[in-house]
Amino acid sequence: MANRPLAEIITEMIDADRLCLSVHPELLVQVMASIAHGRVGSSQLWALIGDDPALICRLFSAANSSFYAGLPKALSIDEAVTRLGLDKAVRIVEENCRNSKGPIQRELLSRYMPSLWQHAQGYATGARWLARRFGYLAISDQAYCTGLLHNIGKLVLLAAMQTVAGDGDLKMELSEALVLEVISTTHVE
Repeated sequence: MANRPLAEIITEMIDADRLCLSVHPELLVQVMASIAHGRVGSSQLWALIGDDPALICRLFSAANSSFYAGLPKALSIDEAVTRLGLDKAVRIVEENCRNSKGPIQRELLSRYMPSLWQHAQGYATGARWLARRFGYLAISDQAYCTGLLHNIGKLVLLAAMQTVAGDGDLKMELSEALVLEVISTTHVE
């Protein structure tokens, strides 16, 4: 792996769907507690899930997978849960939460994740407010999700770089300058 370009390694990881996006630690605890207490059908649980880009991304990815080709895209959490079924949606969320607690949740992610999460929350709240303010109530939840996911590429890149940095062959410290350069030049892709 050490003889290949970093961009190529990251692209391969993304294409192979080998990355687990980290859930915000506070939300992770709340979501897992709700699931453990059997509140899988509660609107409170799905509201918590709707506040985390990693969980929404995983739900939308499953609900809009090639298996459902030809159907309209699921554009809200309700649509994704309806399409997947409550049991499967909960399993997807639970699996993503379990994987978030693993070894990938290390310093690189913990250093950048709080500001990314806060930024996403700000955009999501602003997008929902704008939709409501200008009379687009029917799509205000979609606007929220769009705002929350608008920079999901940054979280994906951080997860990939964290995995690369911790890989047995490469095992290296990624400089702050390199991390910021990769994020700023590649996150839109």
